[in-house]
Amino acid sequence: MKISRIIFLSFLWVICAFTAFSQAKFKFENEKHDFGEISEGAIASYDFSFKNTGTTPLVISKVKASCGCTTPFWSKKPIPPGKSGKITASYNSKNRSGSFNKSITITSNALVSSKVIFIKGIVVRNSRPVTYTSQQKALSPKIFIKKPNFTVGKAAINQVIPIDVTIYNTGKSDLVLDKLTANCMCISYDPSTARIIPPDKSKIVRLLFSSKEKGSLEVAVNIHSNDITKPKALVKIVADVVEQLSNESIVKEDNVIKF
Repeated sequence: MKISRIIFLSFLWVICAFTAFSQAKFKFENEKHDFGEISEGAIASYDFSFKNTGTTPLVISKVKASCGCTTPFWSKKPIPPGKSGKITASYNSKNRSGSFNKSITITSNALVSSKVIFIKGIVVRNSRPVTYTSQQKALSPKIFIKKPNFTVGKAAINQVIPIDVTIYNTGKSDLVLDKLTANCMCISYDPSTARIIPPDKSKIVRLLFSSKEKGSLEVAVNIHSNDITKPKALVKIVADVVEQLSNESIVKEDNVIKF
């Protein structure tokens, strides 16, 4: 009886050891970053570089910051064993003077499924408006939305409708999209949407529309970014929200059916 138990426990140990050995593993170059002093209004970004030191592909399923002032971006594709990836943390210091210390929680298929990294710094209040040189303006990212008007047909209360906005970066450096502000609590980013657009490139950014109140809505959405010449771009959404739908709603943009 004791021999059988010893054999069973040994077999269980081997299985556990093999499972641990055959999983993905994070190895960060740095798990904490101190921005030091930054000027109020600036968007401070840092790349947390890591390597998959495990034996299977590393897949990051979710990255969540401890506050809405910090926006994370991460490698969406599986990271093969031995290869590297990065998680970019962007902190928006607008109207946030003083020290900050924020955490970013990473959920993945790694051996340790939940990992926390940190950023901190001190936001220095500006005594006068920030001014930029002509060179800084020339090198700035530039946000452009060619078709900013969207019409949603009838939508049911709490129905989630995706709206794809094509955003162009006509500037000279990476465009980083920040928070959304609107005249209703009915719009958000799709969590899977990447919000970094390289120079001279465009990206389809998915917004999610969902209203808790019925009626005819005209929603003005400001997409904030690190474009120093035009910090926000306007998108307009028109919708007719009803109690419930008999047919599936579709989204139209400039009279062209999107979905």
